[in-house]
Amino acid sequence: MQVGETVSHYRVIERIGGGGMGVVYKAEDVRLGRLAALKFLPDELAQDRQALERFKREARAASALNHPNICTIYEVDESDGHPFLAMEFLEGSTLKDRTGGRPVPVDSLLDIATQIADALDAAHTKGIVHRDIKPANIFVTTRGHAKVLDFGLAKLEQRGAGGAVGIGVSQLDTAGVSRENLTSPGTALGTVAYMSPEQALGQDEMDARTDLFSLGVVLYEMATGRLPFQGNTSAAIFNSIINKAPTAPGRINPDLPVELERVISKALEKDRKLRYQSAAEMRADLARLKRDTESSRSVAADVAVPVARGGARWWRSRWASAAGVLFAGVAVGAAATWRIESPSSGAPQQTMRFAIPLGADERVTINGAVNVMSSVTISRDGRSIAYAATSGGASQIYLRSVETGQVRALPGTVNALGPFFSPDGQWVGFNTANGMSKVSVGGGAVLPLGQFGGNGASWGGDGVITTATPTGLQQVPETGGTLRPLTHIGQGEGTHRLPDVLPGGRGVLFAIPTGPNATQVHVMYSSLSGQQRELVPAGTAPRYAPTGHLVYAQTGTIFAVPFDLNTQTVTGNPVPLVQGVLQTVAGFPQYSFSDTGTLVYVSGASTIQRTLVWVARDGTEQALPAAPREYDWPRLSPDGRRVAVEVEGQTWVYDIARDTLTRLTFTGNQNDGPLWTSDGVHIVNRSNREGTPSSLFWEMADGSGGSKRLSTADQVADLPLSASPDGQLIAFIRADPKTQRDIWILSLKDGTRKLFLSTPTTEGAPRFSPDGKWIAYVSNESGRPEIYVQPYPGPGGKWQISTDGGIEPAWNPNGRELFYRSADRMMAVPVTTAPAFSAGRPAMLFERPYMASTFPLTGVTY
Repeated sequence: MQVGETVSHYRVIERIGGGGMGVVYKAEDVRLGRLAALKFLPDELAQDRQALERFKREARAASALNHPNICTIYEVDESDGHPFLAMEFLEGSTLKDRTGGRPVPVDSLLDIATQIADALDAAHTKGIVHRDIKPANIFVTTRGHAKVLDFGLAKLEQRGAGGAVGIGVSQLDTAGVSRENLTSPGTALGTVAYMSPEQALGQDEMDARTDLFSLGVVLYEMATGRLPFQGNTSAAIFNSIINKAPTAPGRINPDLPVELERVISKALEKDRKLRYQSAAEMRADLARLKRDTESSRSVAADVAVPVARGGARWWRSRWASAAGVLFAGVAVGAAATWRIESPSSGAPQQTMRFAIPLGADERVTINGAVNVMSSVTISRDGRSIAYAATSGGASQIYLRSVETGQVRALPGTVNALGPFFSPDGQWVGFNTANGMSKVSVGGGAVLPLGQFGGNGASWGGDGVITTATPTGLQQVPETGGTLRPLTHIGQGEGTHRLPDVLPGGRGVLFAIPTGPNATQVHVMYSSLSGQQRELVPAGTAPRYAPTGHLVYAQTGTIFAVPFDLNTQTVTGNPVPLVQGVLQTVAGFPQYSFSDTGTLVYVSGASTIQRTLVWVARDGTEQALPAAPREYDWPRLSPDGRRVAVEVEGQTWVYDIARDTLTRLTFTGNQNDGPLWTSDGVHIVNRSNREGTPSSLFWEMADGSGGSKRLSTADQVADLPLSASPDGQLIAFIRADPKTQRDIWILSLKDGTRKLFLSTPTTEGAPRFSPDGKWIAYVSNESGRPEIYVQPYPGPGGKWQISTDGGIEPAWNPNGRELFYRSADRMMAVPVTTAPAFSAGRPAMLFERPYMASTFPLTGVTY
């Protein structure tokens, strides 16, 4: 093609580029008076049917899209046997030319990445998968607008009755590719260095997540100036993509925001199920990070936070897998957000970053249903980190020296959760099914503190521990003893949880879930002279920082707001500090910080994946085909064909034979603890759907009818546990300020309620026997939870079933056996109910760490 020549209604101005798949000219559209780019298929390929098909495919794919971040195709035409595309003329350069092996500034990176994700969302919505996302196919105009180019490898999914069908297969080289970024002929489509694992394996089934992996590679390269997967040959690069984890981008570029590193890592997940599932999801994370980065910069210009004197070190974290790494970081300070100054010198302190890798089989214990305290804590002097983790078995508390890196397990802490330090750092408190205990950091005997614990604890400097119980905050001496009530749960409040004692015992910060958003929105109070007042309308896990700040968590982000300790009032606006902190769906963030400014936290998203399994008496396990979700409270229907189960706070029904999971509840964000009625027609659950403390409701199990309130909780949520075999009664548990948890009976006939069992200790998990004449339950009246049986409705004696601790009782339908859990062991006890009750010796059926309720939570999770 010659300069000045007219092709159709385009006058060629100059040649602006070319490669193996086309030559591009700048031209003028003489009809419309606008500039255009003409892409001609080279002569040697114009006769190639496969190349021509790819050329036409690009036109069909791109012309189906009308998006500001996708290069617009005006038309496809032919001149003297030369096929060409007329497209939007762009001034600028490709992303490949802009990077040049150097990191892109974070602002520009986020701006470009958000635009690319938006473009891919538009393409994927139309059923188009690009399959060759790379810097050479991303153009950035002189005004900073990103444009996705070259849909020559696009796969168009036909979404008709015939299903998804890709049109054509291209195995040709892509233009403008360096030797290390080859588009390799063969079965793998795309450019090698930017391929997804499924592309590298030559799999036929590729979807939108393939593009998101490639975009993750582009983001990694923009963030670090390097490719995540490298090698001297295509085979070496393939091997790296499929089998090797890339170096954490934060190790290459320490200035990257933690949340950006999380986004990149999620995009580069080799398992598609763990990767971003849509471009819209990825775009939202990038846009949120862009917004937060800009807002942090604008509000933090005049903020100065003094650090502790005496050579204190400040730390800031990097992201890694939440399952196997702990993180330490600055309690107040992402670099772009805070100036960290020493009051003595006025000079910024050194900022350091480190991650704590765990063993190959070691995992931080995170269980959204039972682990309400943080799994990780740091001593006030910043010298020791304690965390709960599993290592091929039960959870245990581990102690790590920040200075030496030495790690050791604390003896006597098997099945322990929620560690917390004494003020001097010499003791670690924790919770187990037997209650709250403490152990010296040097080892020695475990000393019990009492039969309580659960929703958080704080060890004050006056030798008193403040702990959260089902009826409010209570206090106990550090030597153990009797609980003394500190707060009382008011009308409409859920629980008082996650306390933090203020310096000098001037009050206690704590969180309250309230209203219909009980699992997301928490209200923070200060307790001073018996009075309470709201400090922050939406937050949880409040902590006082010696810098004069109130630090708290909200949906995975740590915030700080100026706080006057004397007046106990908030005196400024909150500023985000660290993002990507793991916060469970139930609202419990995993973080802690020291007086010296060291923040330690577990990073990651709040999603929890569990599977449903059958387990035989001999321990043989068989998975149900249901896809992994955040399952809890599985309950078999009376006919054994369906499973009522909680998924992320809602009740669902799984049909075993049909392998279908159907949502049953939609109103309110807490509809959990499902229970079948004896006829299998209704499912009872606890719900906050009417904005009050969770009460008992039921609905038709087939979803055909509306719901009905069965009870009204006075303060703390009721929880249904068992239906009588005649269908007339529901046994449920309710908390009481004086007697902990008690067992109640609800009549479905007339709605009346009556107390079945109440003592000064905790009772729960009531289960009717198959003949309806007995109730098995758990109680800690002996000093630890054990399983008991009493006649219903009584009166009569009481029989202890377990001999070495037990929770979660369940009757064998034949009425001649009781099951219960003891740590990770499933136990069975033969029983006789007529003419008198008797129990045999407990025997273990199998031992495995399946999900279990943790006392004093008194549910049943199987």
